[in-house]
Amino acid sequence: MVNTLSTTVASQLQLCFLRADVDLEETHVLSAVDSLVDVWWSLRRRRVSLFGHAAHGFIKYLSYSSTKLCNDQLYGADSDSLKQKTGSYVLRATLYVLHILLNYGVELKDTLEPGLSMVPLLAWQVKSFFLDFLPEMIGEIMIKIFLWEVTPQLFARLSTHPEQVVRKQLEGLLIMLAKLSPWSIVYPTLVDVNAYEEKPSQELQHVLGCLTELYPRLIQDVQLMINELGNVTVLWEELWLSTLQDLHGAHGILMTSSQIFFSDVMRRINVLKEEVARIAENATLSQSGKRKINAAKYSAMMSPIVVALERRLSSTSRKPETPHEIWFHEVYGEQLKSAILNFKTPPASATALGDVWQPFDSIAASLASSSEKVISFF
Repeated sequence: MVNTLSTTVASQLQLCFLRADVDLEETHVLSAVDSLVDVWWSLRRRRVSLFGHAAHGFIKYLSYSSTKLCNDQLYGADSDSLKQKTGSYVLRATLYVLHILLNYGVELKDTLEPGLSMVPLLAWQVKSFFLDFLPEMIGEIMIKIFLWEVTPQLFARLSTHPEQVVRKQLEGLLIMLAKLSPWSIVYPTLVDVNAYEEKPSQELQHVLGCLTELYPRLIQDVQLMINELGNVTVLWEELWLSTLQDLHGAHGILMTSSQIFFSDVMRRINVLKEEVARIAENATLSQSGKRKINAAKYSAMMSPIVVALERRLSSTSRKPETPHEIWFHEVYGEQLKSAILNFKTPPASATALGDVWQPFDSIAASLASSSEKVISFF
């Protein structure tokens, strides 16, 4: 990061000199740029050091206030109000420390690493903290605030922050929570892991590995809950209808899913019909050659549709786990496989082009009708 910043600043300064058309030799320009970069770095170090002092102060406050609350040392007639204010300040201090970590974690590595290890876990896993020491309603409010404000930010930057040093510091915080307060991160960890189509980031894998090693049953139970929530909230016919709408890419048009996707396919079919007519006029090609060209053009034109359909078929072809999925598999499973297979096969003639989507048109209409019945039932 340090080298990158220096290079960027030096490059910008050189551009400024060139645009200003200053009458200086190249060696003098480079010398001036180096001097200005040194000045910039001294100012930068001073600015960053101030954030380091701020982080040190916030960490001291977190340690002090958490100890006070844990030992129930806040007395007085208005102790509940004082605890509420203290809890709010703890949350704000935690967010400030996180902000400094994300923006200056590389330059303040030597300051933040030992400091973060001293921050009480209560500052990062506020839920039990507030349930123990605040009235029930206040506790629930602060739980929601913490979960919305802090935990999502830790996970959001765990895999995406450009600096590995910062990612490792975030990983260390989450692993501390995984060891002592697994309930506070197990759900977001699994949700993030499931969101990856390929391999999750190394840092996220380390957090999941720690949870799996220490609390395998908890991981198993929460993953089962996530799977079951998915089964009851998004039905397979809804997935298919969503796929049809996404492939069309139309918004704000009141059409059924069947009509939306059908219009996209018809556009492609119309293009193919024009190509077939153009090729048919070519007297230099044999009938066999024309059929091969038409088949190749059909496969290329319909390839995006086929890929999307096969991807969706794959997601709804696993072993059914609910009565509704069993019903869907029995009613639509073979129909969809047969329709995709027929759709992938280039038609024998231009006349047959108009019928390639007919099976999907019927299936989509049936799916839309079934989905409407489920909605009306609830």
